[in-house]
Amino acid sequence: MAFAAVAAAVSAIGAVVGAYGAIQQGEAASAAANYNAQVARNNQQIANNNAVLAGQSGEQQAAVAQQKTRAEAGAIKAGEAAGNIDVNTGSAVDVQSSAAALGELNAITIRGNAARTAYGYETQATGYQDQAGLDKAQASADSTAGTIGGISTFLGGADQDSAQNIALG
Repeated sequence: MAFAAVAAAVSAIGAVVGAYGAIQQGEAASAAANYNAQVARNNQQIANNNAVLAGQSGEQQAAVAQQKTRAEAGAIKAGEAAGNIDVNTGSAVDVQSSAAALGELNAITIRGNAARTAYGYETQATGYQDQAGLDKAQASADSTAGTIGGISTFLGGADQDSAQNIALG
C-alpha cells in the first residue's frame, strides 16, 4: 500500500512537471516567434526608409544632371557664337535642342531608375510586413499549443496514475 502511494505521488509529480514543461516550451516558442516578428517589423521600417532615400537620391541626381545639361547647352551656344554662327537659327538651334533633349532624357532615366529602386524597397517592406504577421500568428499558435500540450500531458499522467492505483489497489 505504501508503495502504491509513493508510485501515485511520483506519477502525479511527473504529470505536473511534464505539463509545466510543455507549457514552458510553448511559451518559449511563442517568445521566439514574437522576436522574429519584431525583427521583421524593424526590417520593414528599414526598407521603407531606403525607399524614401532612393527616391530622394534620384531627384538629387536628376537635378545635377539637368544643371550639367544647362551648362553644356550654354557651352555649345557660346562655342557657336565664338565661331561667328547665328545661334538663333538653323542647325545651331537644332544642336542646342538636341543637347537639351538628351539631357532631359538622361534626367528622366535617372528618375525612372530611382523609382524602380524605391519600388524594390517598398516590395521588400511589404514582404517583411507579411512575415511579421505570420510570426505573430505563429507566436499565438505556439502559446496555445503549449497550453494544450501541458493540459494533455497532465491529463495523461493523471489517467496513468489512476490506472496504476487500480492495478496496485
